[in-house]
Amino acid sequence: MKKVFIVTAGSYSDYHIVGVFSTKKLAEEYRYKLGADDVEEFELDGFAKSLYSKGYTRYLVQFHGNIASVCERRSTYDLYRLDKKHIATNRNRKSGDLTVELFAKDEKHAVKIASEIRSQIIASGVVEQFFKDHPKAIIYEHYLDYTDDESKPED
Repeated sequence: MKKVFIVTAGSYSDYHIVGVFSTKKLAEEYRYKLGADDVEEFELDGFAKSLYSKGYTRYLVQFHGNIASVCERRSTYDLYRLDKKHIATNRNRKSGDLTVELFAKDEKHAVKIASEIRSQIIASGVVEQFFKDHPKAIIYEHYLDYTDDESKPED
């Protein structure tokens, strides 16, 4: 697995790449000499091993009561998770809505997986306990990364 090391500086709208290096040592030396902010590490050609390249799509499934709506999630946020089946759950105390973000083969599969996760969350009582323990909290969030044989890169 080949990596590149990117020296960056700035933040928000001023964030920019200062240089790209083949070794962390060179990148750190350059960062130090220029006073740049950070060295970020990326796998070269990482998308080729991602779940997207294996036919998965990232979905956001929202439950309002027993009604589920689903949409494809297109975002560059959390790109480092492209090789994992990432599940994020979010429950709003006031509305009771539950959102599940995950990778799946199609919308139907996404709703099926999210429905199973929703059932497990409800049965466990973990969300209600969280809100009892944290009376001022509005949102409950939980993240889970997992891989299985289907999503592991081929050698």
